[in-house]
Amino acid sequence: ILAPGLRLGWFHTHPDNIAKIMPSGVLLSGGGPPPVLVEAVTTLMKDGHLREYLDELRRIYASRLGAMVTSLKEEMSDFATFHEPSGGYFLWLKFKKLPAGKDTTQFLEFCRDKGVGFLPGIRTSVDSSSGGDCIRLSFAFYTESEIQSGIRKLAAAWRQFCGA
Repeated sequence: ILAPGLRLGWFHTHPDNIAKIMPSGVLLSGGGPPPVLVEAVTTLMKDGHLREYLDELRRIYASRLGAMVTSLKEEMSDFATFHEPSGGYFLWLKFKKLPAGKDTTQFLEFCRDKGVGFLPGIRTSVDSSSGGDCIRLSFAFYTESEIQSGIRKLAAAWRQFCGA
């Protein structure tokens, strides 16, 4: 909940389960989360600053998502659809029609030299027969202006990919 990619959590369970978890080699060997990070987050939580921090993140992410949604409506509504998420870090975009014999994995390869990146939907699907017409876009890492520029580049790349 603190940041994308931060792998730090805690257990809320019955004491009997803690006894089963503690012998794990990952926990005993120090292979778990870095102790300094654990202490910093613990202090953040105990001092009550976690709520303030999360409120600020929500404000930032809402602004970035807003920039993405506005840009997608302006640049891509003719050939793609999406539902605005109510939280998280990602937006799921579905193309209305793909070029014959193509999918979004091939589109990603096409975009490599155009300064555009995304996760093809097929890479998030449990079966490889779905998601080929979708992409996952992140709004967590980039500023509003970077998002707007990225969506313009993505739209231009899609038009080129489709031969339009």
